[in-house]
Amino acid sequence: MRKKLTVIGALVAIFALMIGGATFALFTDTATNSNSELTAGNVDIACSRNNGDGHPGPMFYSTAEQGEVGGADINPTGENIIGLWAPGDSHSRYLNLQNTGSLAAKISKVTANITNSTALSATEYDEFSQMMNVQILYKWDTAQEKVLYDGPLAGLLNGWVDIPAADIPVFASGCLSEVLKFTCSLDIEAGNDIQGISPVVDFSIYAEQYKNNN
Repeated sequence: MRKKLTVIGALVAIFALMIGGATFALFTDTATNSNSELTAGNVDIACSRNNGDGHPGPMFYSTAEQGEVGGADINPTGENIIGLWAPGDSHSRYLNLQNTGSLAAKISKVTANITNSTALSATEYDEFSQMMNVQILYKWDTAQEKVLYDGPLAGLLNGWVDIPAADIPVFASGCLSEVLKFTCSLDIEAGNDIQGISPVVDFSIYAEQYKNNN
């Protein structure tokens, strides 16, 4: 009985030395999950005027020629021709938006640019941009109306303008159509300095992913 105890004690002592000396190797292995494909989603917003023709052309135009898209074969309908502006005039037009991308998107900023500004004098430019009011609405005919912008055109001409957080529209991925309403109103107090001018204005919207961006 004494001999067996001695052997067991020796085994325990040897095992302890192996751990303390750290001379043994750890069993290891590797595993690889091959061909994992990570695909990034995208945001892709397409737009077209909602003037009964669905083309990506001007929303506001005073003559049929100004409203043409791609040549004379595509003419705007007569009821959408505004004619000449006068102080006090107000007109609304609509812009169709489609999120053709794979990620939900939000419209967070708007801006505008007078593309033929060099054809205007400084006085004409200032008077027109201050006296032309622009209102951009989403869901304007519902209790969830959102005001993207409401103020003088001048406020949109110096870069992107943030939409108030509570009014930011969110478009689901692959949505067929959402509509923004643009109303332009020439102030009744507009002066003679802008008689006869023909400014060309581009409106732009800024879309970004909605996921992880709230």
